[in-house]
Amino acid sequence: MDEQQMWHQLENAIKLRSTEDQISWSIFGIFWAANAILLVAVFQNGTVPHGTAGIIIALVGFGLSFVWHKIQNRALNYVIFYEAVIEKLERALKIEGEYAVSGKISGEAWETIIGRGIRVRQWMRGSTWVVMILWGIALAVFFVTLIVKLLFV
Repeated sequence: MDEQQMWHQLENAIKLRSTEDQISWSIFGIFWAANAILLVAVFQNGTVPHGTAGIIIALVGFGLSFVWHKIQNRALNYVIFYEAVIEKLERALKIEGEYAVSGKISGEAWETIIGRGIRVRQWMRGSTWVVMILWGIALAVFFVTLIVKLLFV
């Protein structure tokens, strides 16, 4: 690949990375909105549902969390892939660190300006696991209360 093609490919990779990053944030936002709707369904009228209604809501929440986790991982993996392509192209084009888009090449500038604080990608991935676990606990609670009610009523 000649230098002109590498510049063109770098431009494409930066655009793709930006688009995929926006998709990741959209998925993350929709995930929380969907969970908020399910939580409203759980606490509708100020009471916790009994029997199969609670089980169905918790099952949907658990399934939704699982699917969203898989979708979120796929989108984040694309971002990571495009960042690796950007880094490789910037190294091949010998772009200096202060002008590089890649965090690995820009090094110190990346760490001092952007790299501090919470690692958002890990938080995105982890939060779907936490919510999935919470829906699993809710599912177990609803299931046990239904069994207790059927056995002792």
